[in-house]
Amino acid sequence: MLVPAGSYVNTSGASVATLAPVGTYVPTAGASVATQAPAGSYVSTPGATVPTLAPVGRYVPTAGASMAQQAPVGTYVATPGASAPIPAPVGSYVATAGASAATLAPAGSFVSTAGASSAQSCPSGSLSYGGAVACRATDGSASGPSLVSPHFQTTAGWGANVDLGDSFSAGSAWSMEVGNASADAADGKQTLLTLLSATLDGTDSVLRAGRLHGRRHAADR
Repeated sequence: MLVPAGSYVNTSGASVATLAPVGTYVPTAGASVATQAPAGSYVSTPGATVPTLAPVGRYVPTAGASMAQQAPVGTYVATPGASAPIPAPVGSYVATAGASAATLAPAGSFVSTAGASSAQSCPSGSLSYGGAVACRATDGSASGPSLVSPHFQTTAGWGANVDLGDSFSAGSAWSMEVGNASADAADGKQTLLTLLSATLDGTDSVLRAGRLHGRRHAADR
């Protein structure tokens, strides 16, 4: 009679079948040898007929494994069956082992290297958007890479200086876009921020970079 799936016989005259050991499987009946679980999968119990894919947050780097490994701090695994973890890209970090995704650096912080386990706070006098790789000084320069001349867009068009005029009363809410006139040296792209809201201090207010609250709206213009 044929040996069942999950077991094998590799010698003549055998009276019993051998269960596939951990790390291997036998998918069909009548086998003479067990098959190693491929990289990205594992077998944790004897007599298996199929390997188990490594779940998200874990990976299996070699064949014949009996268990999956957690993605280490600074890396993540987003899909089942991975054979290697993915380092957190710049602008993000992974603080704990076994993660399925990286976390963007929050506003006011930055991550300049891949595989980071935490974000760094911006120095005093600088700011950043979410997922930043560098902080930008509020005087128009940058902490690290330089910021190319700030450029503002309002209903009146683009301009390096924006006069909001006398049409707003104190405390009025408004919105506008702030970007760069050309490519940003920090990442080679032209950053555009859309301000969600802001408040005027007076009827002819001066724009203060430290008061801006926005989000990254587009990477390229």
